[in-house]
Amino acid sequence: MRARYMQTFAKHVDRLPSDDRHWIRTTVSQDTWVAIDSAGLLGWIPVQTNLDITRAVAARLGAERTQTFFHDLLLATLETPLLRGFVQAVLRVAVQDPGLYLPWVARGYELVFRDTGRWAILERKPGWALLEIRDLPSECVSDTVWLKSVAASFTGLFDLTNLAGTFVLRDADMKTLSASFAMKWVAE
Repeated sequence: MRARYMQTFAKHVDRLPSDDRHWIRTTVSQDTWVAIDSAGLLGWIPVQTNLDITRAVAARLGAERTQTFFHDLLLATLETPLLRGFVQAVLRVAVQDPGLYLPWVARGYELVFRDTGRWAILERKPGWALLEIRDLPSECVSDTVWLKSVAASFTGLFDLTNLAGTFVLRDADMKTLSASFAMKWVAE
């Protein structure tokens, strides 16, 4: 994972109410936080770091607040120097159809994640798409908390396009090291 993303993630944790922030910060090892803080912005951090903090966030916040946390984290991440220019360029050339953005989502994902899967569009119709992350590390495929956080994050895309929609985990397959997601949207 890109260090910049994990630093944004840590700042997002720090914006939580003090009881939640303290619980998450003490549940995850201090060495993990130090590794995030001391990494160069364009450096890489093991995906296990993300998995550990994601599980701590979910354990503390519960399903609904975790959904909101990761939705908001994606929007905050898209405002970082790492992705801001990329997102602005995509939004300038695309229309109000998330289906047309999906190939760019894969490229944006690769700016943040390395050796943590690659996106494929399995099917796309007006108002609906089926996507898959292939070649995931086994620890990601087996971690439904992490997979659901990915889905929650991607709901932030609807805010960018002023649409209402859902992005949900459909299936995870340890045999193929993949996870599929269904995406639906309508104009608000």
